[in-house]
Amino acid sequence: MIESPAFLELPAQAKALIPLLQIHWRPDKPVDYGVEEARKKIPCDKRTARKAFDRLAADGFVDKVDESFFSSRTGSKTRTWRLNWMPWLDKRPTDEWVRKWEQKNESTGGIMHPVTHPQGAKIPRSKIGDASRGCKNPPHNKEGKTAQKVHKSPTPTVTIPSTNFPPTETRPPEA
Repeated sequence: MIESPAFLELPAQAKALIPLLQIHWRPDKPVDYGVEEARKKIPCDKRTARKAFDRLAADGFVDKVDESFFSSRTGSKTRTWRLNWMPWLDKRPTDEWVRKWEQKNESTGGIMHPVTHPQGAKIPRSKIGDASRGCKNPPHNKEGKTAQKVHKSPTPTVTIPSTNFPPTETRPPEA
């Protein structure tokens, strides 16, 4: 799953949320994991954590089983989730994320192409992303002031260094 284009297209916070959810997975009950817990673990602000959950649900990686509620009188309950890449209640994984990605990318005939960049390729820095986006503490300069983002034209590029890794092994599809 983590090598699939559907996963690779997720924002960084949603990618970080997947292993946090899987740690709490059990085959007989949904995963109890809320926005506040995700906010602390990722770390990011509450809105960014909520967006990460929303993105995972929209892309079919998770399904919300129960909504959360807060009550100082009766107690609180966090949201519960079904992880669609894992079995649950004696049922096979739904792999809904695969179907949704294929529907979204019908122009490719539903074939999942890996997202790769050839060795030595130049990738615009804008495609790499801003690591501080959504985090509580943005980068600071020497004077301790928050650094301002400066937009330059044309977009600077980053060169991926060549490596001499052995070719990856391909496996036949599972039946």
